[in-house]
This record gives sequence, structure tokens and C-alpha cells, in this order.
Amino acid sequence: NQKCVDTLGNDASWRCIFANASYSFIEAPIFPLNSAVDSWQMGNVFDMDPGCTKQLAPFTQFDNCSKQQLIELNGYAADFMDDMQRSSTFTRPGNGGFIESCLEHVTAQGGGYDRVEIDGVSMQEALTAWWRAPASAPAAAHWKLPCKLNVDSAPHQCNPTCGT
Repeated sequence: NQKCVDTLGNDASWRCIFANASYSFIEAPIFPLNSAVDSWQMGNVFDMDPGCTKQLAPFTQFDNCSKQQLIELNGYAADFMDDMQRSSTFTRPGNGGFIESCLEHVTAQGGGYDRVEIDGVSMQEALTAWWRAPASAPAAAHWKLPCKLNVDSAPHQCNPTCGT
């Protein structure tokens, strides 16, 4: 997005490839499907210890993480959401989104589209409801937000549908 590149300048324009940086520059109605702890970003951007964020069997997500690493992962997810929520795009009528806490990359394309849920609503159901809603619908009606990882006890994954 050229507006993003122009705003961030040459030294930081690389950030425009990330959803939370480019999001505020999008003018069309938008419904992002994303993980707040995207597995690709954990190893390639956040530089988290791969022993912690390596995608293992679904029910062992984050089992190899220390308490400090889990705190850092929750901080990363909170920063991601803060970036999105401070943008007027977040509250613009006709927008919404589904941001989950699964350790994955592109769940919507990889089989989790109809099984990952937030508050009993699947990613597919949330997107369909948004798609069918009038363009004037308040954004708050179409947001599903991630939970915080359990720092003090296993399972650390706070969303049980991430492992199904």
C-alpha cells in the first residue's frame, strides 16, 4: 500500500507487509483472518526460540515454552491487537475480523476455516455473517478477538479449538 510506504518512510516501509502495519491504510471494507501469534512471524520476525513455537502436534502448542516466553508471546499478541485497534479501520462500519491465538499460518487456507472458533463461532461462520451484513453494520458486531495464552498452567493454548 503506497500510503503505508509513504507514511512509514524508506527505513520502516518493510513493515507494510504485515497486517497490523498496513491495516490502517485500507479503505475498502475488510475482514482480516489472522493469528495474533502467527507461526511464520514467531520464527522469522519475533525471533522466538523455535523450541517454544515449533508447530508440534495440535494439542501441544506452546508446551515447550517457559513462563517468560509465554509472557513475551502474550505481549506480542497484545501489541499486534493494539496496532489494529488504534486504527480507525478497526471501528469503521462495514469492517470486522477474526483474530485467533492458534500457532499457525493461514488457518483459513489450511483446514481450520470451519473448526477454529472464538466464543462458539467458527472462522467461516464469522466471515459469512460479516459478508451478509449490510455495509453500514457496526464493526463491533463483527469482531472476534484472541484470548491470552495461559502463562501459569498447561495447556497454555487458551483456545481449545486450535488443536482440533
